[in-house]
Amino acid sequence: MIRLFKYIILFSLLLNINLLAQVCNFCNKKITSNYITVDGLDFHPNHFICNSCGKSIEGSFTKDNNKYFHTKCYEDNYGLRCDYCKKLIKGQVIDSEDGKFHKTCFNNHVVEKCAVCDKPLVGHYIVDVHNMKYHEGHKNDLPTCSNCNRIISSKTTNGGVELEDERSLCTSCFQSRIKSKNEYETLLSKTIYNLSLLGLKFNSSTILVEPVNKRRLAEVSQNSVNTNTKGFCQSSYKYREKNGIREKFDEVHKIYILDRLPEQSTESILAHELMHVWMHQNDINNLPSNIVEGSCNFISYLYMKDRFDNPSKEVLMLLENDPDKIYGDGFREIRRRFGSKTLNDLLRFLTNY
Repeated sequence: MIRLFKYIILFSLLLNINLLAQVCNFCNKKITSNYITVDGLDFHPNHFICNSCGKSIEGSFTKDNNKYFHTKCYEDNYGLRCDYCKKLIKGQVIDSEDGKFHKTCFNNHVVEKCAVCDKPLVGHYIVDVHNMKYHEGHKNDLPTCSNCNRIISSKTTNGGVELEDERSLCTSCFQSRIKSKNEYETLLSKTIYNLSLLGLKFNSSTILVEPVNKRRLAEVSQNSVNTNTKGFCQSSYKYREKNGIREKFDEVHKIYILDRLPEQSTESILAHELMHVWMHQNDINNLPSNIVEGSCNFISYLYMKDRFDNPSKEVLMLLENDPDKIYGDGFREIRRRFGSKTLNDLLRFLTNY
């Protein structure tokens, strides 16, 4: 009886050992020798395998969505890769609208560079009317061309020159500048003729042109123009009665224009100032300044708009993007109202305002 009891005890112990034996989470078979435990799960050593390559994992591993991988297998197949060099990103990730990048790849190959210093444009920067992009600080550190408004630097304009009246001109504008008084008089005649073809008529015998520097322009205008003004029309005349008709006499319209600018810019300025002359010759006075200057800029726009050389395109771009409330906004309002109409519609509007 005692022996039978011993056998019963031994059978119970064996049953408990058998019930407690580990089962491999991979093959579902009993583990009878060495085993490993991962996240509370037991495996035969060679049954803890990589979900990518199917080989057993020894040492470090990566877990993703309850699956296990060799760290290298995971990186090769599922790791975040740079959209520029296609290599694995292990450190800092730059996440932009163009993709995900290593910081060095983003700064050296993806992000736009400053037109002045060629360094990455990160954060706030300036875009000028020529679509040149540069760090904001360069606007204060470097001169701007008085004609084309580009920042002057070795990279953007191949340098430039500083004039005696505190103006600066980029190399391109300076090299194409007008150099003689005769050229201004020729351009005045050319501009008057071309405007007459558009329908704007003048008494050309009363019109003179005088190229001046910035200081002289400020003097003759008595600083009544803004800092970006490049021309000024000074008109003088008297009235008298003749055969019952009031007529002008001793009439002179002198156009002062900034000197040493390129031909296309000079023509554009002359067209603007000649519209002032037309208003004086036709006794159009007391118009709001935005209507006056907007109309003059619109005449300049009409004069230049069918030209396709780069300097003319540049002039048009500056006209269209002028931020000034009077000159720029005035021009855009006049163009909105009369851009699809005839010039005579504008002239009648000004006459009857």
